[in-house]
Amino acid sequence: MDYLKIPQTTAVPPLLLDLIKQYVSILTHKGLIVVFILNDFEITLSLSSSIFLNFEAIMNVNKSQVTYLFLSSVNIFAPDILPKLHNLKYALSQNIFYVSLLGKAEVNFMLQQIAEKLGNKFSTEVRETIYTICGGHAQLVKYAAYALASAETPFSQDVEKTKKLLLAHSQLDMVCSDIWNVLHVEERSIITHVVKTGALPQTTFPVDFLLKIGLVHYEAQSGYTLFGTLFRDYVYNKIPKDTLYYDDTKNQIYFGTKSCSHIFTLQEFKIISHLLKQKGAVVSRDEVANVLWGEDALDKYSDWTIDKTISTIRKKLNNIGFASSKLITLKKRGFSFSS
Repeated sequence: MDYLKIPQTTAVPPLLLDLIKQYVSILTHKGLIVVFILNDFEITLSLSSSIFLNFEAIMNVNKSQVTYLFLSSVNIFAPDILPKLHNLKYALSQNIFYVSLLGKAEVNFMLQQIAEKLGNKFSTEVRETIYTICGGHAQLVKYAAYALASAETPFSQDVEKTKKLLLAHSQLDMVCSDIWNVLHVEERSIITHVVKTGALPQTTFPVDFLLKIGLVHYEAQSGYTLFGTLFRDYVYNKIPKDTLYYDDTKNQIYFGTKSCSHIFTLQEFKIISHLLKQKGAVVSRDEVANVLWGEDALDKYSDWTIDKTISTIRKKLNNIGFASSKLITLKKRGFSFSS
């Protein structure tokens, strides 16, 4: 088996490209299969798209005997990434393998190997704690094990101290940051929604990548959730805790990550959810009346009822710690909501 290392550049120089094509031609004429392995593919994606034209030119030497193996932690099938690959995208999508996060048995085996190497044993309870906190993310598990082993006080048997150390460990937080940063902006939005609501949002963006690699999974009791406590906490801490919003998939109003729908009467809920849907826009009093009374709005219209309901909503918002001043009354125009 022969190896040829190509430098990571914005484009392969013409002379080198010709030499590679000649070399590939010789190999394929001998009946050999030529495989190009693109490690850390996310780095390649940051380069000029002309690099993919180079890859395509090499593949065109013999499409039946030249293939590529892409290794990536980035969802290369995201709608704004795939077009960058030009015609190479057809070769890329022929065989797709999703490598999921480790299962509990695999994590236990990994911890056993690390423990033997470090001369430190983890109790069954501590191994369970590491799995709960890190999920099956190999890098998090590895760093967690080393953090416990190198701590001044041995934590190999103490579950509570293990939790406290790992949940506040800066290196583990940096790994969570790396996971977050390689995600597509839409994937971040999906994950944030899952943390807020325990459900997948209604979206046209593909969620297969998140589900198949295990970043998001379904649990019968809690619905959709993320793979480990550390990463869930990391995403949770990114959510503005003073944000009030309406989730149309669950027909619920949330303040930060907590549902507050139950504090409102049906009429109050109708008004505030409508205002949240129209956030930033001016909602006229007539529009509010239609929300409250529907087809009977003309007969039942009452400025007093509308003002009284808005006033009650403001009091309830203040009670949960949300600044009711963001629900604005615009004289002779209506109402506007801003968070």
